[in-house]
Amino acid sequence: MTRKERKQWEKKFKPFYKTREKEKRLNKLLKNIVTEGPGLSENEIYCRLYYALLEPERLERTIH
Repeated sequence: MTRKERKQWEKKFKPFYKTREKEKRLNKLLKNIVTEGPGLSENEIYCRLYYALLEPERLERTIH
């Protein structure tokens, strides 16, 4: 993964670690993703983590 790609991911994740609770959730999801899929590339891990973080927001939007 290039430096430019990594910076883009950092920008996407920024809202997910603004508070301590959000950061804990991010770390927990990251740990689960890494243990479930050993050997995943860095980009695959970031993609899975990002979509896992967005899932509750999607559900909330469809309900309302």
